[in-house]
Amino acid sequence: MTDLSLSQPLLLGLLLLIASCNTGDSTKKTSDIETLIVNESGAVFYNPPDGYNDSLMKVAGDSYFQLRDSLTRSNDRLKRLFDSLQIPYQYTRADQIKFLEINGKTTLVEVKELASPWGVLYFEKGMTTLTLSPDFQSSLRLLRTVIPGFVLAPEKPVEIEVTNKIKQRLTSTPPVETEENIKMREYLHFGRLRTITGYLTEPGKTDSTIPDFSESSLPVVLNKIWQHPILLIKFDNDIFANTDIYYTNGVAIEHLAPLWQYSPLSRCLISPSKHGETYYGFSVIQNMYTPQYPVREDIQYGDRPFASYLLAGNFSIFNNATSRFRLTTELFLGVIGPASGGGSIQSYLHGEEKRPKGWKNQIVNDFLLNYNMSLEKGFYNSNNHNIMLITDLMAGSLYTRGAVGLKYHWGSNSSYFKHFYNLPLHFSPKQPWYTYFAYDFHLLSRVNANGYDATLQGGLINKESPYTLQFNEIHHLTWSAEAGLSLSYKRYTASFIQNIASPEFKNARWHKWGRIKLTIPL
Repeated sequence: MTDLSLSQPLLLGLLLLIASCNTGDSTKKTSDIETLIVNESGAVFYNPPDGYNDSLMKVAGDSYFQLRDSLTRSNDRLKRLFDSLQIPYQYTRADQIKFLEINGKTTLVEVKELASPWGVLYFEKGMTTLTLSPDFQSSLRLLRTVIPGFVLAPEKPVEIEVTNKIKQRLTSTPPVETEENIKMREYLHFGRLRTITGYLTEPGKTDSTIPDFSESSLPVVLNKIWQHPILLIKFDNDIFANTDIYYTNGVAIEHLAPLWQYSPLSRCLISPSKHGETYYGFSVIQNMYTPQYPVREDIQYGDRPFASYLLAGNFSIFNNATSRFRLTTELFLGVIGPASGGGSIQSYLHGEEKRPKGWKNQIVNDFLLNYNMSLEKGFYNSNNHNIMLITDLMAGSLYTRGAVGLKYHWGSNSSYFKHFYNLPLHFSPKQPWYTYFAYDFHLLSRVNANGYDATLQGGLINKESPYTLQFNEIHHLTWSAEAGLSLSYKRYTASFIQNIASPEFKNARWHKWGRIKLTIPL
């Protein structure tokens, strides 16, 4: 708990200090600015720069040491924690702290813009820089997002003589903290100075607009691009649902790495520039579709046509942990028809006895261009239970459709929106074996509005397909759902997802298929 001596007068004095420090900041020469460069992962215990410290002492007066002791009260315990985990740390009075990321990227922190003059920053390459709280337990919750299962070094016991005065203090009733004091001191823990000045009220007044800081355990998210490469492999097949119709097979290989931000296609992707993390990637997708009886050679009128497509393109994933928001945009180029190779691959895999013979009637070659967008917005989060709104939009010569739905997610790790890749990148050899494992479960239900589907209606340019469905034969409002379970060991994850979809066209059947997904950090 925060020391009771930090009351309203002290905080108001801090506000005056902010104004005075901002005034002097503009006169400081660039050549006089001291910068600490941090090359490796670790912690930095920062203190006010010399000029900033002098201003603090003048404005705070007798409260200066009281403020300093309160904001650094957990530093000794954090030092023992870092020692037990063999995590390097250092002290600084620099004006700026520059963290060197992978591939030459940097994260620059201005000490004067931080919420408190004294504090601790934890830096991990490829992860969000953490601003630790003066409260030790809050700092532990933050550190567990990147270093789970750590063990504190044992504290050295101290022998003292229990006198009557000490007994009286131990048995006395502890002072009661008022709600007003607690709320005001919360602003010393997180956020920048503008957060403090924006919500502190005048003495004797209350403000009902003070925000809820239930998400304050989330780290301060700096603008950055995810640096650690990740490989995703997805395999879809209806054999997991004991069927062999409609969407019969699909393979997707996705590679996430910062180099894909330089692809020409990435210029067309949407990635908000502030307050979040952006993941860039490249993917190759091949999907195959057959009617109910793929072994028949004749055209099966009234059923789904044979179709296969091959796509390649770029995508970006923007994740904002504070707002619980995720935006995914994709731009794909490809081909539908025999050139995609789907018919040849399926015929080879099925063997002579069950070889599909109707691929000669598949939708003919045509060019594909599609732009896809998916938005996820969380509106409920409690004990790692998350409920979010899902919105999908697709426009192009492959699919033109929209969807809206709800998703429920629960897992043993941190909040769903903490990161897109939510597992730690490093593990301590001292942590218990069971902390290497993680799991999560999700349910998704969505309603789809279908405008155009090239796998049913053929390509937009080449109209020479032997058989396609007409616009009025397609169901333009459908429903789909999925349930998935993921199991993780250290950095690696295997997921199994079961899907179900309502009929897509007249006289069609409900369809089910399964997906296996592997997530492999490189």
